[in-house]
Amino acid sequence: MKEKAIIKHAKMQLTELDLTSRYENSLSFHEMAKILHISGLDRNLNATIPEILTKRINENGCYTIRKENELVGCIFMHKHEMGRITVYERVTLWVAEPYRKNGFGFLLMAKISAHYVECYTISISKNNQVCANNELLGMKHLSLDEIPEFVLDTLRTLGKLRGADYKYYVNHKLYVWLQKLKELE
Repeated sequence: MKEKAIIKHAKMQLTELDLTSRYENSLSFHEMAKILHISGLDRNLNATIPEILTKRINENGCYTIRKENELVGCIFMHKHEMGRITVYERVTLWVAEPYRKNGFGFLLMAKISAHYVECYTISISKNNQVCANNELLGMKHLSLDEIPEFVLDTLRTLGKLRGADYKYYVNHKLYVWLQKLKELE
C-alpha cells in the first residue's frame, strides 16, 4: 500500500535528519506566533485569535515535527458542533521548506487522523497534495450536492463553506452519518 510506504520513508527520514514527531497539548508563544503567521491569521490579528488557537491546541492537541526544540512541522484539529455531533476539522498542516520532500506532511496527516479515528472528521482544502493525501488516507470526497443542507448551513455559519475550488473530504464515520441525513431530506 502506497500510504504505508510513504509513512515508512517519512519515519526513516525523521531518524536520518535527527527529527522527532510527537503529540503535544501546548506550544510556546513563539511557536504560536509562527503558526499564526504561516496560516495567515496574523494579517487579520485581533486579541482573540491567539487565545482561540491556544485553547484549540490545549483541548485537541496537535502533532509536531521538531529539529531539537525548533518547530519545523505541525498539524492540529478544530472542534465544531454540528447539531448533536462534534466534528473535528483537520487544519493548519505546515512543514518547513527544507523538509517538504520527505513525506512529513502525509505523516502528520496520518498521525492526527489515527488519533481521531473514532471521531467525525473533515478536511477542507484546495491544495492538490493535501487532496491526494486525503484520498490515500481513505477519506471520501464529497461535492456540495452530496452534503445535506443542514450541514451546509452549519459550514456557512462557521465560515467553512468555501468556493468551488475547495474540496471537502470526510472520514468513513462522518460519511455514513451524512448519507443517513441525506436520505432523510
